[in-house]
Amino acid sequence: MNKILRLSLISLSSFALVGCGPTATESSTPEGGVVAPTLTNSFLSSAHLSYSNMRPTYNYYLTTFAFENLETYSDNTYCLTLSSSTFSAVILPEEGNDATGNERGNSLIKYYGAFSESVDDLDEDTIYYHLSEPSRIVGSDDSLFFFDTANWTDEMKEKTADVTYEYNAETGAQTVTGKKEYATGQEYLAAKKFAPVKLTTAKKTSTLEFVDLFNKDRSADSSAPASVTTNIDKNIANGFLSPANLSYSNMRPTYNYYLTTFAFENLELLDDSHYCFTTSSSTFSAVILPEEGNDATGNERGNSLVKYYGTYSQSVDDLDEDTVYYQLSEPNRIVGSDDTLFFYDTENWTADMKKNTADVTYEYNTETGAQTETGKKEYETGAEFLAAKKFTSVRVTSAQKTHSIEFTKLNFAK
Repeated sequence: MNKILRLSLISLSSFALVGCGPTATESSTPEGGVVAPTLTNSFLSSAHLSYSNMRPTYNYYLTTFAFENLETYSDNTYCLTLSSSTFSAVILPEEGNDATGNERGNSLIKYYGAFSESVDDLDEDTIYYHLSEPSRIVGSDDSLFFFDTANWTDEMKEKTADVTYEYNAETGAQTVTGKKEYATGQEYLAAKKFAPVKLTTAKKTSTLEFVDLFNKDRSADSSAPASVTTNIDKNIANGFLSPANLSYSNMRPTYNYYLTTFAFENLELLDDSHYCFTTSSSTFSAVILPEEGNDATGNERGNSLVKYYGTYSQSVDDLDEDTVYYQLSEPNRIVGSDDTLFFYDTENWTADMKKNTADVTYEYNTETGAQTETGKKEYETGAEFLAAKKFTSVRVTSAQKTHSIEFTKLNFAK
């Protein structure tokens, strides 16, 4: 799917994206337990490319790739995930596949709250979701730290501090001029939450329009409900983020075509034995980063946020106690949104998921460029899709102090 993006500058602080796990929201059972709400829908935005060019004053520029994911639950609560990667010095060669880039920032951030919905008067496929201001924020930032406003720690207070600097233009040195720490999670939440917002979705394609949540000119949505405290993802005990990985597939000079993919991984420990492993990926072609000005362009080719659930065990490195290995079982559930085209959940399989997740093979005519469908494999059940798409058990290496993981190569069962 070729989506040509018109790029605009958005403050880097607007971005942060993440994967949410459908665990329990407060609801009593006759036995006094907790009932988990059902994940009812998931909407994915197109990837948004923004560009901040300091040249010619400084030989420096930033390229950010970001997208949003909205998950809704049966008890009218939401999880909104913001996923973002920022690079400088991206070089995409005319020949070969040796693309390079310096990662400058990386984040996966989740916002939780309540929602109401309304249908467009003229198009029943257009659904508006009115989100309350968040009641909780959970995030992993730049492979440096993890935070959860509902479970605040002294480490989070230290790591999330806002620091201001004074730069010396001649020497390049920087001096700390101010530091603001957040003593409690509620104080951090009050400073970092967004105002109530209306999001526009397309039901058939599970598509979400990208919105700059922190745009100062955006008015708060008066139709949004009051915020509520949810227990979605209540059991998150820790979070780890990998560096972003840049990959490049160059078809030139045979074809005037190349693909650039920006991806990263996030590991959340839901308790002492269960995990959620999220992969975030955006693929572009024809990325052009000009020497002057900020009018960068790119064609989005693919976009996905996929979450794998299972169990884990852990062990500590013999020589370095900060290095902890997490052995992830093969997943027992997969939830994903793919290319702003469809949403699927192997635990709640539907006829639409069967249709949309089908593997289709094609035969290409190199002379005309035409393609003909030659085969189609549909998955009758979520269990069948899971068996085909799950990865084999894998060991993930983490650094506890920085809440970082190494980017892990997943080996899939089939």
